[in-house]
Amino acid sequence: MQRWFIVLIVPLALLIGACADTSETPPATSASPSAAAVTPTRFLDGGGVNPLGGSQDGSPEATPEPPSATYTVQVGTIINELRLTGQVAAVQQSVSFAQGGVLDSLYVESTMVVTKGQLLAELEMGDLFDQLGRAQEVYEQDRIAIERETQAAQLEVQRAQIALDGAQTTFEEMLVPSPEAIAQAEAAVRQAKANLELVRNNASAAKTLAEQEMYHAVNVLTQAQQTYSEAYLKFQKEAAGSDKEDYDTLREALANAEKELIAAEDAVAKARINYDTARGNEVAEVQNAEAAVYSAQATLNKLRNGPEPSEISAAQREIQLAQVALDEAKQRAQINPERAKQLAADRFEIQAIEDQVKARQLFAPIDGVIASVEVQPGGAIQPAIPIITVVEPGSIELLAEVAPSSSTTGSVAINVGQQAAITFSRYSDQVITGTITRTPSQSQIDPLTGAQDQFYHIIFDADDLQIEVGDLADASVVLGRKYDALWLPPEAIRSSRTGSYVTMQEGGEDVRVNIEVGIITTDRVEILSGLEEGDIVIVR
Repeated sequence: MQRWFIVLIVPLALLIGACADTSETPPATSASPSAAAVTPTRFLDGGGVNPLGGSQDGSPEATPEPPSATYTVQVGTIINELRLTGQVAAVQQSVSFAQGGVLDSLYVESTMVVTKGQLLAELEMGDLFDQLGRAQEVYEQDRIAIERETQAAQLEVQRAQIALDGAQTTFEEMLVPSPEAIAQAEAAVRQAKANLELVRNNASAAKTLAEQEMYHAVNVLTQAQQTYSEAYLKFQKEAAGSDKEDYDTLREALANAEKELIAAEDAVAKARINYDTARGNEVAEVQNAEAAVYSAQATLNKLRNGPEPSEISAAQREIQLAQVALDEAKQRAQINPERAKQLAADRFEIQAIEDQVKARQLFAPIDGVIASVEVQPGGAIQPAIPIITVVEPGSIELLAEVAPSSSTTGSVAINVGQQAAITFSRYSDQVITGTITRTPSQSQIDPLTGAQDQFYHIIFDADDLQIEVGDLADASVVLGRKYDALWLPPEAIRSSRTGSYVTMQEGGEDVRVNIEVGIITTDRVEILSGLEEGDIVIVR
């Protein structure tokens, strides 16, 4: 979707204007009063010029003429708007150097496409880059030195703190073991005893199973031996007088019996090894479990009986030594003030050089196309004077100023970000919403011409409308709304040197009533005091 921009400019002396609220019914006129008049305040000073279109000199009339119109004070909404008129233009920005010098390099030319932040030109740098490199090298060396010292010292502090905490915990638990520690020791004893019984049972069961497997293997071997003997005797007895087929059968039976015998012998040997291993494991596992019970019981007894005096003294010495080590580590961990000052000075030097380099460089403020270049390398550059203009392709904005028909009640106060309702001349039946991006008060003065951008810049989204550079448009910015306000049309009010007033009739005579007005728009004037809803004023 295409994005549009609009700019508006209003002279500071111009007063705030506003458009009529079409949601309100315009004031009706009548030939005679329709409500009771308020008690008027008479005033006799001279007449004045009515800024809303009428004038009256204030002199009494000998024979009042019939009123030409009557107006009734009504209650409604008053919208204070500033009306603007302008022309669509391409979005562009001019850039200038922050300081003067001689242009060294120009990296762009007219019609070249650039991206935001791209380097456009540079002034002569002298030896700034060499200075910057040296300053960065010095800073890095100082920083690494401090960092290494600090890291090493902090590790020492952490180790010393851990050692002190451990020594204090050991001493406290030694003097008064916590109920939790005793409970844990008791639980450890119970667990060790239970584990001993479990080991005994498991080891015995493993040994018994190995023994059963060995007996079973022996039985299988006995059976294999008998089978082999029978096959061997049968072969010896019948082989000599049998034919080839019977001979092969007897020979195969003998071979199978021999294989089964060998397998049975291997199984018996393996079962015996397993049995011997289970027996040995039973002894070792039971001994380990018994040792665990003894150790757990000794720990519990130690907690219940308390430490020996020599143990207490040794623990206190450990705490003192750990505290000394921690204090020494903390002292070594403090950064040398002179090193810290030097590092700060290094950073300041780098920043100062970088600022000098940046002041001698010019970057693209937006993505766009170079529209114009006013200098060439070797030319003298004055600070703040635009030398390159960048146009944003496909992006347009409205440059608008206050319309002659706009009327206001005070100085204009429009801020960036406020919305504006825009109507283009070619699409008079459609209203587009825009956003103010720059006001005249934010514009810089051109050092060459002394002129200042007097337009309000407004961006907008034209949707499907074919908006082109040069299209004319009107815009309005709502400055304020007041609901349930008393109002009269501007033509019903007159003014004098002392303020605003209206004319009412009382007992057949014309009476001037002083009023205080607030917001003034093209078709409504807010009445702050002097009148009430339903009052009727006349105009002759």
